[in-house]
Amino acid sequence: RQNYVINNALTMEFIIDIIASERGTSIADPGIFAAPNDMSNVILMIGKEKLHVCKEYLSVHSPVFKTLFFGDF
Repeated sequence: RQNYVINNALTMEFIIDIIASERGTSIADPGIFAAPNDMSNVILMIGKEKLHVCKEYLSVHSPVFKTLFFGDF
């Protein structure tokens, strides 16, 4: 059994296949996600790149993230 609590933080890994996406407005400076800010509370790792994001924002825009973050597991 693998330990998912590291430094008092819960670490989960999900493998997600993106089947389709809707093109939205592109972000002028994607570097804004490179460091924690006062709104970020989750780190998404894509390969070795870390994105500091807000789980509530992701959940409003994606039922997958809503289930991952707020589902009754």
